[in-house]
Amino acid sequence: VTRSAVCPQRAVKTRGGVLRQHLGHSFMPSPLMGVDMQRYRWIIAGLLCLMGMGLRAVTRIVDINGAGQYTSIQTAVTASSPGDTVLVYPGTYTENIRIRGNTISLFSLEAITSDSSFIASTVIDGGLISSGLRVNENVRNIKVRGFTITNCRVGILLDRYSTSVISNCVITGNQSVEGAGMIVFKCTTVLSGVRIFNNYAYKMAGGIYINGNMGDVNITFDQLNRCSIYNNTAGAGQDIVANSINNDLSIPLEMFTVANPSSFYAAAYRTSGNEFELTIDAQAFHHQEINHDLYVSPEGDDANDGLSPATALKTIRTAVYRVASDSSNPKTVHILPGTYSRTTNQQVFPIPMKSWVRVRGAGIEDTQVVGEMDPFYSNVTNNALRVFTSFYQSNASLEDLSITSAGSDNSCAIWSFEEEALQLKNLRMHDLKPYSYAVVNIRRASNILWENITVEDITTDQLGLLYNDGYITGTIRNSVFRNAASTYTSNQVWAKPLIWTSAGQSFTVENSIFTNLS
Repeated sequence: VTRSAVCPQRAVKTRGGVLRQHLGHSFMPSPLMGVDMQRYRWIIAGLLCLMGMGLRAVTRIVDINGAGQYTSIQTAVTASSPGDTVLVYPGTYTENIRIRGNTISLFSLEAITSDSSFIASTVIDGGLISSGLRVNENVRNIKVRGFTITNCRVGILLDRYSTSVISNCVITGNQSVEGAGMIVFKCTTVLSGVRIFNNYAYKMAGGIYINGNMGDVNITFDQLNRCSIYNNTAGAGQDIVANSINNDLSIPLEMFTVANPSSFYAAAYRTSGNEFELTIDAQAFHHQEINHDLYVSPEGDDANDGLSPATALKTIRTAVYRVASDSSNPKTVHILPGTYSRTTNQQVFPIPMKSWVRVRGAGIEDTQVVGEMDPFYSNVTNNALRVFTSFYQSNASLEDLSITSAGSDNSCAIWSFEEEALQLKNLRMHDLKPYSYAVVNIRRASNILWENITVEDITTDQLGLLYNDGYITGTIRNSVFRNAASTYTSNQVWAKPLIWTSAGQSFTVENSIFTNLS
């Protein structure tokens, strides 16, 4: 079959049907090498011609080299009508694609050839501007298959009330505030053979953020053509966060980050009081946590093993990520003397805490952690600098260091949510600028033990030294809260207090000083 004689490229019609068998892939598809693209063009043209005879739906060919009808994916998608297929030839397309019409299929050549090398060679690059691919609100019956999506502020965003099937895509190298790899927001989707890895989110959900808050979300992970979600990082919920979904969620995977994942990696975020669980069934794991104390030094290197001061790691975050959470034998991340900041030694904030792990400095005077916001996230509205975070962790501990901030007008030393037995000992938190959050900002904490902590030298026009929402139980002892001024003004009686707690059944403050608060 030749394009000129039988099926000219610009007149191809098809019903949009594709091969739907489950495909097996390696985790890192190989680049397209040695492929006879001219031969593929003849074969594909013939297939499309045979599939489309006498039918209305159109297949729109996108080729960045100019051999198709379009050189831009967005232009082809915008021109599509319900039932159309946008077929994308290999290349790197620097675009931020929005799908606004119903019943559109967006495919690489992998969809009709079953050749997985087309996944690696057909790339959507978001240019770190916005999401790489977005299915808009109320858009129905969208199919996406066979792409690598990278360098985006969210790889794929599925907006509310949309329906979609995402198949055989690689989502990697993206970064955002939340849900760097994928956001599934109050919609219905099926994920099949999708691989989400090496993405980073500042707040939570480096891999995938499943958000049903104040609405329904229905997500299905293919049991046969399994997805993989691994080695993503975030301020909380490294790989997966599910926010207030309406039922337990089964997540069958080919690969996950670690065996027996805790809430450090996959968190059920219950903001509205509903109880649900995440069940991960993975066949393989990316790495094993290190069941040994680790060391961090300003002169360290994250390529080291971290097992001794002589082979210390450089970043505190990397040490916490690698160390094992072991309730029977808790581990310690030792932070050696020095100053730790983004500009001096490439620290990454926030630093997430982990259950049954102590993060311990060499002393208040010897170990200083200076929180600094990455400029990439600094222009996001109300995005506060969080130096340390603890999200659904148990028996996490932070000890023997000082915390301050630099270059931020909205900073918080410790942000935590739903903690059990959070321990803070021998800490000094000073010269921060709380706005969205207090210096220590806690939502529901049970059985705390805070001892010998000093929070001081704060000026704010919003929240202050300590804010607790929900309830707090446990003990604060031998601590000092001092030298804080609120510049908040209001025409009403209400003002925001510098220290605000909601006490649970048993909450004790003993031998502590509150002074010079105005």
